[in-house]
Amino acid sequence: GALLGIVFIAPLLLYALAWAAHLAARLLGGQGSGYNARLALFWAFLAASPLMLLNGLTAGFIGPGAELTLAGILWLAVFLWFWISGMIEAYRQA
Repeated sequence: GALLGIVFIAPLLLYALAWAAHLAARLLGGQGSGYNARLALFWAFLAASPLMLLNGLTAGFIGPGAELTLAGILWLAVFLWFWISGMIEAYRQA
């Protein structure tokens, strides 16, 4: 089940999320393509992946608690920073 979710379902959900972000950027007046939205999203995941690994290590070694919550919040903040920065750069009017 986990293999099905990671290999088949997760990419479809990420493409749908990128499409929704593309539509939102276009509604806000951005000039870009769907490729730009996908690139920004997948790059944000790649750039924040070390903190995702830290979150997993914290969950495995320490377990539930304040440290795991802090690692998760840190990962989310860095991911959103990369994603929003990428979307702004990709949809900026030239």
